[in-house]
Amino acid sequence: MHSSPRPFFQKNRLIVLWTGAIAFVLLTIFSRPQLPETSFANVVLEQLGLLLILAGIFGRLWSILYVGGRKNKQLVTTGPYSMTRNPLYFSSMLSIAGVCMLFGSVFIMLLFAVIMFCLFIYTAKREASYLQHIFGAEYDNYARNTPLFWPKFSRMKNDPEVIISTYTLASTFRDALLLVALIPLSELLDYLHSNGYLVARFIVP
Repeated sequence: MHSSPRPFFQKNRLIVLWTGAIAFVLLTIFSRPQLPETSFANVVLEQLGLLLILAGIFGRLWSILYVGGRKNKQLVTTGPYSMTRNPLYFSSMLSIAGVCMLFGSVFIMLLFAVIMFCLFIYTAKREASYLQHIFGAEYDNYARNTPLFWPKFSRMKNDPEVIISTYTLASTFRDALLLVALIPLSELLDYLHSNGYLVARFIVP
């Protein structure tokens, strides 16, 4: 007898995300990007990084406004969920790529982006199986027309109003603060490296 599919628990996701954040901080402490801090390419990476972080935070907040406390209770197919079945994961990917860009290394950005993308796709497929088990044909129809991860912007469909869960919104806001905190931390590490308080053990492209 086959057991019913189960979702990938939020606790597991948070453990992985915190592990990734700690690994990133340690990497930025003991390494330096090959691009000079004042180079045009580095400035472009930093500005793009800031935009991606803000876009990711906005996307997560927008997504949580729609799904709120309805996750696994009601199939949400409007707002960001009309463009992708996993707008929270897609938005998180944007922010992660943005944080890595602040470091000024294309290699670091690609490394962490690939690792987190694989994690999110694995999790999204696990959750898709769980949602199909709960909602059946309704989810099958939704999945046929809505991408698993990458948004299809032409499918955008809004609700005239949504019911907001203040608990989940506050929780998502706290998660966003972690990403925001990495911005001044990145600047602090740049300062410490530039002034000799930290010595890089290796250079990354």
